[in-house]
Amino acid sequence: MKRIFVGERSPSKRPRLEDNLTLFDETRRKNATDLFDPATDGTNNIEVKVHMIFPCINTTRQVNVEMHEHGDTYRLIVLISSKVDELLPFPFTVNDRICLSLKGAQIRPRAPSSAPYYLPVALVFKDGIAAMLMSGPSAGKVFSTWEVDLYHNATVGIPHIRDITNQSPRPRIGASQKTGEEPTPVLVPQQHLISSVANLPQSDARSPKKELTKQQRRRQKRQARKSAALETSLESGGHEMTAPQAVVASRVPLPALTDVRSAPQEPFNEHTSCGSEQTSSSSSNRATPMSSASSANDPARNHGSLTMKAGIATKGGDEYIPIRKIEPGLGLFNVIGVVTSTKPLAQTYSQEWSRNFTIVDPSCMEDDVDVVIYNFKVNCFQKKRIEWLPQAEVGDIVLFRDLKISEWAAGFNGVGYHDKLRWATYDTQTRRFRDPDRKDAPHSEKSPYYKPYMQCTEEAEYCGQLADWWQGLQAKQQGITTVQCAPRPSREHHLISEVTPNTSPRGYFDCTVEILYTYENISGPHTVYVTDYTVNHRTNPPQASWCSPELSAYVFKMDMWDDAGILAKTMQPGEFWYLPNARVMTDSYVHLYGKLVETNKSKKLDEVANGGNLHFRALLERKKKFEREGGASGSSARFDTKLIEDVDGEVAFFHCTVEVLHVDLASVEEPVVYVTDYTFNPDLVDSVHPAPWGLGLNRRIVKIVLGDGQKERARDLQAGAMYRIKNLRLIRKTGVKGAFGRLGGDERLIIATSDREKEAVKALLQRKEKWKLTMYNWQRQVRA
Repeated sequence: MKRIFVGERSPSKRPRLEDNLTLFDETRRKNATDLFDPATDGTNNIEVKVHMIFPCINTTRQVNVEMHEHGDTYRLIVLISSKVDELLPFPFTVNDRICLSLKGAQIRPRAPSSAPYYLPVALVFKDGIAAMLMSGPSAGKVFSTWEVDLYHNATVGIPHIRDITNQSPRPRIGASQKTGEEPTPVLVPQQHLISSVANLPQSDARSPKKELTKQQRRRQKRQARKSAALETSLESGGHEMTAPQAVVASRVPLPALTDVRSAPQEPFNEHTSCGSEQTSSSSSNRATPMSSASSANDPARNHGSLTMKAGIATKGGDEYIPIRKIEPGLGLFNVIGVVTSTKPLAQTYSQEWSRNFTIVDPSCMEDDVDVVIYNFKVNCFQKKRIEWLPQAEVGDIVLFRDLKISEWAAGFNGVGYHDKLRWATYDTQTRRFRDPDRKDAPHSEKSPYYKPYMQCTEEAEYCGQLADWWQGLQAKQQGITTVQCAPRPSREHHLISEVTPNTSPRGYFDCTVEILYTYENISGPHTVYVTDYTVNHRTNPPQASWCSPELSAYVFKMDMWDDAGILAKTMQPGEFWYLPNARVMTDSYVHLYGKLVETNKSKKLDEVANGGNLHFRALLERKKKFEREGGASGSSARFDTKLIEDVDGEVAFFHCTVEVLHVDLASVEEPVVYVTDYTFNPDLVDSVHPAPWGLGLNRRIVKIVLGDGQKERARDLQAGAMYRIKNLRLIRKTGVKGAFGRLGGDERLIIATSDREKEAVKALLQRKEKWKLTMYNWQRQVRA
């Protein structure tokens, strides 16, 4: 295992010396703190649990893993840049346990993270990686990107830290080394790497960690770092300690000690946009000392446009804050950033148009390397006009005013509300604020367009500096493979077919579904089976009487806990729901299922009230397509809608819109409901019931017997209310006077329809009024 920091080339490959058994030998298993031990080398391995998996960026994939040692938790960043295309699709998922060989690994120090449990180092695999799955049905399977015939020898030629400290502090430059050649690597002495262990949680019994609050622990860590820095200063006689020096025969400064780069093929040269103030002279051939104690502040790295200070306060009193200083509780705030990604225009369930932007500024860079590791998402909304949404694309600089913070389960983001947001777009090519495309929006209307009074305002000057910073950063990275963190994940709306445990963030997602079946466990969560009419091949299709073979592949099981379990009791088959903050889980057979706990924003959807919801409309379209192609879930759609007067012996099943007259829960047989649509059918009973609600409706009342899952819904039916009934069948039996109806199964077949604008409801009300008028005239004739 290598501990390399500056300009070190990848080791040459040597013939394979070990097999998989050696790579994953349990006797050579190491703990988290062993990574700081010089005795740990490429023949060792570590057992980890996959904590997070990020998408590939610049041919590099980041995987965050977790280790446990003596009751303490440690997390470690693993960067894979060697033949990452051979690991597509990525073979591991979140929560997988794997044994990771340290063969070819390099330890890179990184700035201490504010996130809990993270070690101040990263493991980098540039030449190859080998890992063995230790959980699930494929346990024992090995995944490796090493060459079959060429393997790096993990035990030969590895410079350990103890070897580095024994080297001469002033290595000589050979005669063959000429001006312009690659400078001699400068390696960090052992004490500086091992001093990072002071920041780790200790497992010693004397540690007061478990008795301290989070603030006290942070204060303790800061004090430890200050003490370490003081001790370093004293050891050097009150001056900063320097690493072994090397003569640099280049006109450019050495890169930062912790910068992770691909093996350079040419002498390293900085771009001119980074400035030349602090470069060393090639003619003087003087030694350039480099501080290992404060490499993050190395002036050789921080120069030119890349050292730009984020944020600006104008003379007019406006403040644009750095992105890294944005936090909950700010109130209204302004920010300027470079757009790094956007999402397509969308429409929310409340009929607002929305657009999402991801922005960065210099505060988003890693402290010790010129890499953007942080970003900020902004969601913008408009109710009235689409053209009032910010008009910016990737690479543009956007100015947001009067944003607010929106907090959610996995973090927070910015929100620009329709009545507050103001914005402007700065074109990095023309170096001017771009005029918005108003389209049909009249100039007289109050709009969110923000326009600085002059193009030479402080905002314009800052945007120009931001453009220089971004272009300089992009230019620097064109020839350098830089390890970057993926953008901070945010929960998104997904189809069932798209979700996996790797769905960012941490398997959480939003979905719009139809309820198919609900089941209440005696001890455990309430189970709900849903569908959005897409297929996820990693689910376990149900085999039950309520689910047809055609539908089973489309079914997704969701366990509802806590508040969601209470809500699940109100859900009925046939209803449509928007369920945010669901999470993908895996069972013991590695089948996928969903889990829902919180229901703050869960919402039942209606075709009329929510017809403009894009996800809901798409679901309805997929359902119609599924039914047209013979899907069994839509058995309801294969029957025609009819009036009761049109039903005869040739009609097996039909749909109808009716008014409930009476519900009999005390029937000797199963629950019975009496309905009518005010049309006459000679096959019906002449007088169903002598009660007042049946007077004058001879052969117009259908008696419906409710069986199976329909029994439970009888109590919810209200006399005088209108309902749409699906899959109704009129039965004629020998010895039974008149035809009657029957409803069975577990599908939701009786649906309340209160919308008086629907054609079927309007027609029913007209027939009812006509019947009332007929009865009134008949009564007048009787009295006369």
